[in-house]
Order: sequence, then structure tokens, then C-alpha cells
Amino acid sequence: MRDAFIKLGYFFLVLIVLYGVWSFFFRIMGNNDIDALLRKADIAIQNEDYDQAHRYLKSISRSRLDARNRLRILARAFEIADKTNDFTYLEKESASAVRAFNNREDFKAFQVLALSENNKRKPASQIAKNHLHDLRFKDIRARAILSELFRNEGNPLLAAQEQLTNNTEPAFYLEMAQLLNSPILYFNTSLLYLMNHDTKKAQDLLNNFIYSNEISTTRRAIIAYELGFYDIAFNLLHEQGANQLDSIQAVLLLADLELLRGNQLIALDLYRTALAMDPQFSPIPWLNVALLSQKLLNTSQADTFSMLNEGFNRFPTHTLLVIARLQYMQNQVEAQQQIRAFNQTYPNNSYSYLFWLNHFNPIEHLEVISAKLWNLFNYNPSDAYLTRYMIWFFLGQRNFDDARLVLQRYRGVDESWKKSYEALIFALERNFSDASALLKEEDANWINLYNHAVILIHLHNYTDAINHLINATALYRALDPDDFNQHYFAQIQAQLALAYLSNGNLPMAQSAIQEALRNDPNHKHALELLQTIAKER
Repeated sequence: MRDAFIKLGYFFLVLIVLYGVWSFFFRIMGNNDIDALLRKADIAIQNEDYDQAHRYLKSISRSRLDARNRLRILARAFEIADKTNDFTYLEKESASAVRAFNNREDFKAFQVLALSENNKRKPASQIAKNHLHDLRFKDIRARAILSELFRNEGNPLLAAQEQLTNNTEPAFYLEMAQLLNSPILYFNTSLLYLMNHDTKKAQDLLNNFIYSNEISTTRRAIIAYELGFYDIAFNLLHEQGANQLDSIQAVLLLADLELLRGNQLIALDLYRTALAMDPQFSPIPWLNVALLSQKLLNTSQADTFSMLNEGFNRFPTHTLLVIARLQYMQNQVEAQQQIRAFNQTYPNNSYSYLFWLNHFNPIEHLEVISAKLWNLFNYNPSDAYLTRYMIWFFLGQRNFDDARLVLQRYRGVDESWKKSYEALIFALERNFSDASALLKEEDANWINLYNHAVILIHLHNYTDAINHLINATALYRALDPDDFNQHYFAQIQAQLALAYLSNGNLPMAQSAIQEALRNDPNHKHALELLQTIAKER
């Protein structure tokens, strides 16, 4: 019995030795036909026999294996890892390839990918920081996904790099930005989110790059401006001083920011500086120098037109410049002909069409105007200015269904105004409860407070209506003097008088009427309320 066990042990030992010899010769012989083994690995992968595919790849001798064939093996190793979600073999294979070819960034890219997938983020980050200098390879996952290209003839690396250059998927860059903690990659990711109209995600990344000197001040200020961080953009540029700004873009951006802050004279000087730097760069300084000079320095209409006309000769397709120039033309018949010609040349330009519609009051059937507005909207459903115009157009005809349809189909990024317009439609349909509920959610600016007060009056909630109108009055008084409109202020006061009168407070109603008429002596609503009080007496 004991001899039988010994014989059985010798038998297994012989089998092990034979398997080792067979395996050795299989590897040696197999490497002589690497293409055949890779084809077999491909077939195994296609049949989802990943263990067999691993065996074919491991059977290839690495002795004197060139970089191209190393890359072919790595491509299959990645494909298996991607389908099985097991990156252990890819980690070992990439480490072996890196040891053999330490100067190959693409091999290191695969190694970083495998390490990060195996939750070894510290060594992955270290390799990436120290060795991945080529930005094309910092987008590791995209680089690896292009592994199919490595099987092609010719120059597969060049083809992979060309595809990487055109990759605009923010998630890829965000992953690598987080891995490398790279301000430049965070900046590029934010730009991509902005291009994809995902402003919130772009804003969330701002602190990762906004104070980094690796990115020029101008580029950081521009993206801060585009993301709505006007104070940050202003501080970045203002710290340098207008004389130290590195480009005409920076000067124009600072001019825009000064204009936003109400510093019109400073803005005018900056726009003039931009014109002196390069009159061919942008139409904006031509437009703003002309209009601000007329407003602040009281230049003549002829001089304003001359400035606008010079800008128009350089930028004949810029809509705002075209419209401003037409407004200052003495011959308005000729101006109307020119805007019609412009609209025929650019039939999808909503701004110029609406200017023609409002400024020249052409005799057009409502059906014709409606059809044109729908064509413009279908061309660009993200145009907030056009969308709001169409809503008012349909509300004027009491066409609530089309007004609501336009609101539903709007695809713009800025949706801050939508609820107030939805509330307006409800109110005109005399659904005051739903209108009031929507406006409660809106920001407390003077327009929303006024609209909500009008609705509250219809709901006989005079106390809240009065409070809203008092707050609207305070906010309107605080506006910049250039934005203050006496007619609008009189309308707030007339509505306040109505609320006081409905609530039985005659003295306060009279005071509000007097304030309304002081700002607009011909205000119709205030005069009607005055007559109502006189009759009741």
C-alpha cells in the first residue's frame, strides 16, 4: 500500500515536469508567431473566454519584445480588464512594459489607469505627476479606450492622439484633474462644462484653478466672468492695473466690468484704449465709445453716427452695431430699407427682426408675424429675449395656450425668469392662487414684488399686497438714476393707492396717488383713482 502511494507520487511529479517542459517550449515557440497568438487571444475575448485569453497573452515571451508588440499586448490586457472589471493583470503587464521601456508615456498611462482602478491612488498619482508630461496622455481612460486603434496597420499612436485631441467629454478630464490635482485640467474641464451649458458643474470647479498662476490672469478672469463671478473677474484684472493688462481681451473685459459697476467714464476710457490697441479686434469698443460719448460727453448725433458708421464699415454683420447705426440715421426710410435687407440676408437673426418689428411698426398680419416668430424660435429655442417677446405677443392676443407652449419649449440656460412668466399666464387666466404660489418662490426684486402684489389684490389679501408694494417702492428708489423710469414708479404708487383704498385707508391712498402724479402727471390709473375718491365723497 505504501509503495502504491510512492508510485502515484512519482507519476504526478513526472506530469508536473512534463507540463513545465511543454509550457516552456510553448512560450518559446509561441513567441515566434506573436500575430497568431494575438489572433487567438482576440477570438477568446470575442467568445468571452477571458481566462484563455490571459493564457495566450502570458504565453508570449517578453524577451527582446519590441515596444509595438508590448503595446499590442497591453491593448488586449486593457480590453479584458475593461470587460471583467479586474485590472490586476493589466497592472502587472503595464509594470513589466514600463520596466522594459521607461521612456514610453503611453505604457505609464496604462499603469496609472490600472493602479487607480485597483484603488492604489497614491502610487498612481505619483507616476502621473512625475512622468506623464504629454497632456494627450493625461486623459488616461480615453487613451486606453482607444486601444482598438493599436491593432491597425500604419501609425496607430498617431490615430489615437488625433482622436484624443477631439475628445470633449468633461468627465474624462475631471477624472484626470482630480487624480493629478492639475489647475490646467480643472480649467479645461470647467470650459467643457460651460460649452455643454452645464453652468453649475463649471462653477463648482472654479476654486480649483482661479488663483493658479499656471493659467494667465486674462483666461481666469474671462471664465469667471462667463460663470457669473463678476467680482472675482474684476479683482483679478484690477490688481494688475489697466496699464499692466496683457492683452486687448483683458482691457475689453475690464471695460465691461467697469460698465457693470456703473463706472461709465472709466469704461469709456478703457474702450478707447482697446480701439487704440487694435481697431479691427472687436465691434464692441466702436459701439460703446459712440454711445457712451453721446451719453456722457453730449456729442452730437452726427458725430455719434459717424463713429457707429466707421465701426459698421469694419464689422458690417454685427447686429447691435447695425441696429445702433440705423437708430442714428437721419433718413429713416433708408434705415428701414437697410434693416429689411439685413433681415433677408440673415433670416434667422431674431434680434434684428424684432428691432424692425418694434421700431418701424410694419403693417403685417398677425398670422404672418406669428409664423415668422415660430420659425425663429424653432431655429434657436435657447433665445431668452425672443422667448419672452413671443410670450407677450401671444398674451396680447389672449392666446394662453401658445404662450405656455413657448415657455415649455424654451431650452436656454437662464431659467430665472420662467416662474414669473408662468405666474403671469395663470394670473391672466384669473387663476390667482396658482400665480401667487409661483411668485412666492421667486426672488424679491421690484418686478416680482409688484406682480405678486397685483395678484394678492385680486385675492383680497390687501395687507400683504401693501407690504409687497412698499418693498417694491424701496427697491425701485435704490436703482441707478439712469435706470429710473418715472412712469414705472408712478405705476407702483398707483397700485399701492389701490391696495390702501381697498383696505379702507383713504389718507395713505391719497398720499400714494399724489406721489404717482408727481412722477407722472398724466398717469391714467392714478387719475382714475383720484376721480373714484372724489365721487365717493
